Amino acid sequence: MLPLCAGVRILRGLNQLDLASDPWEINGLARRFAERACYRGYDAVSVALPRKLSLALVTDMQGRLPLDCGEMMSWCVIHVKPRCEKKIAEYCRVLGAESYLPLRSETKVYQRRKVTVEKPVFPGYVFASFDRQQRLGLLKTNQIVRFLETDNEASLVHELEQIRKALDVDPTLGTDAAIARGKAVRITGGPFMGVEGWVQTVRGQNKVCLSVDMIGQAIVVEVAREYLDPIDV
Repeated sequence: MLPLCAGVRILRGLNQLDLASDPWEINGLARRFAERACYRGYDAVSVALPRKLSLALVTDMQGRLPLDCGEMMSWCVIHVKPRCEKKIAEYCRVLGAESYLPLRSETKVYQRRKVTVEKPVFPGYVFASFDRQQRLGLLKTNQIVRFLETDNEASLVHELEQIRKALDVDPTLGTDAAIARGKAVRITGGPFMGVEGWVQTVRGQNKVCLSVDMIGQAIVVEVAREYLDPIDV
């Protein structure tokens, strides 16, 4: 017997389940839907039922229904044409798709005036989550080179979250080639407290690499040794 709170909605008969012939496969689809609903801020529980049936119990504080079960959306990397990053991020917003474009602040002097501009941290890449219809809308912009799908969505989302935290602290952080992985650590003090990454000692300095493995790029922050706490990954 599942405890149901106010506002819970029961989502039945996922379209994808018509293609599933194995109850375990059905359970996997329901579980993945529930995990993605949780990531978007919803409480979710999935329950496997007999063949070709599944329940996903999803709710938020107002009991709203977040997603159409027939559209399982995943985060991926969009490789875009040069200088099209902000345009694609705006198209995602207009289409109602979630997106993340890491930006860094850069100050230049033009005609004796200081001007601060925002530039993509990873030129040529935008990170987004969208359904089939939104994907078609993005393709119509003629600004997409390709979509890079991930086999580990949770890892990609975690990497992006660490980069967002670091840029919130220091918007001027630049990009670098991802250094060789050392020990996994969490920063426990200083302005970058709570950020997780991989530590390496370079020329006597402790550098924590916040990488996006799919594109082989990273931002690197320097942290005192006493602020580094090893973690298991």
